[in-house]
Amino acid sequence: MAAQYSPDVIAAAMSLQTYTYMYVSMATFWVGTSPNVFPSVAKLACPDL
Repeated sequence: MAAQYSPDVIAAAMSLQTYTYMYVSMATFWVGTSPNVFPSVAKLACPDL
């Protein structure tokens, strides 16, 4: 039995995937470039700091 998805469901999933990718990318960049905001988190992300 093949699963069938409506175009609306596919569009919503693609939109959510795009949003998640952008959010994670921005959060990673922000933490990696702001060591003084959260020093302990920055040390985890960039141990060389």
